[in-house]
Amino acid sequence: MAQRGNPVAEVSREDIVVTARRREEHILEVPIAVTAVSQAALEAQGVNNGYDLEKAVPALSTVALNTRTSMAYAIRGQSAGFGSSAAPVIIYFAEVPVTNDTATVPFFDLQNVQVLAGPQGTLFGRSSTGGAVLFEPRRPGRDLSGYGSASSGNLGYVDAEAALNVRS
Repeated sequence: MAQRGNPVAEVSREDIVVTARRREEHILEVPIAVTAVSQAALEAQGVNNGYDLEKAVPALSTVALNTRTSMAYAIRGQSAGFGSSAAPVIIYFAEVPVTNDTATVPFFDLQNVQVLAGPQGTLFGRSSTGGAVLFEPRRPGRDLSGYGSASSGNLGYVDAEAALNVRS
């Protein structure tokens, strides 16, 4: 029985479509361990940044690097090694690898986030031994749509985000 207001419980596994192998297919047909989280589920669980993502995905942990905004992911304990070794978990935004450790991935207007556990070949152009984190932005549609939200808090804190889909 689905819980009211829980976007995670209302979706059956047969309805989940992922792009883990660079084509859209049902999650049950993918031969690798995939965790897919929709934008609605991210919002419901309070995931606003990369550090919060480990709340929604099992076996995923965040590794802080030099600064507060620079981070890397570790899946099943595989994290960056010493020296200049390549990161075992690669981050992709719209199927493009994000190679700069200080780059931040926006957590708004996403279609979903997919976490692929285990070694990944060069399907997306880069090999990884630990896994991959795929951020899929919402694709443009043919209808005029959009959303906006704003919040404020103590000490002059203001947070706002908006997205607009304009058809041509």
